[in-house]
Amino acid sequence: MRVFSLILLLVFLSSSTIDAQKRHRKKKTNDSRFRVSMLLGTYGAQVDGDNFNGFNKAALSSGLRATILLREHIDFNIELLYQQKGSVFELFPMGDKDRALNLTYIEVPLILRYFPLEEKKGVNIDVGIAYGRLINTKVVEVQSELAVEYEELALDFKSNELSLILGLGYQFTPNFSIGGRYSFSLTPFYDNSENINLTPFELGLGKEVVRYLRNYLIGAYVAYTF
Repeated sequence: MRVFSLILLLVFLSSSTIDAQKRHRKKKTNDSRFRVSMLLGTYGAQVDGDNFNGFNKAALSSGLRATILLREHIDFNIELLYQQKGSVFELFPMGDKDRALNLTYIEVPLILRYFPLEEKKGVNIDVGIAYGRLINTKVVEVQSELAVEYEELALDFKSNELSLILGLGYQFTPNFSIGGRYSFSLTPFYDNSENINLTPFELGLGKEVVRYLRNYLIGAYVAYTF
């Protein structure tokens, strides 16, 4: 009887140990499929449509990323970012850059990340889209009869924006990575292409015309994964 009881006890303890190990492995697997990262980046920003070129405005970006493992080489990422955009430019060509569009967005990128190498190390390639909500606009400008007054245009800036994102990164460790990112707006935040009305006198003087405004960003970021 004692032997039988001892056997039952050993079977029970063995079953409990195996079950606990299975639960631990399952929890570990689930944890590895979902990770959270903190992002901090700096970008050069410009606006297409303001008649000036160059990523002359410094723009900061910060926020969080949630990563879900889809396949061995593919991750799906959802980010929540505080993102600066806009441009700085001169009143006239070759002049001082004394005008600025300072735009602040809350942005939600949805990104697919591909790792060409084994075990998700080294280089990764990003492609995705981002929804942005304009939360703050600040215009700095010098008044001129021949220049567009961006303070007036700002009244018609669109609150919502959709952007395309392309990126290239490098995973140094499971916890630390860097990346470069290029994004451009698929939807202009200002569109007046059908309502441009200038007098012959204004056309003769070469008055500045703005038909649309669209955001562009290029830069780099660092990410720490918890």
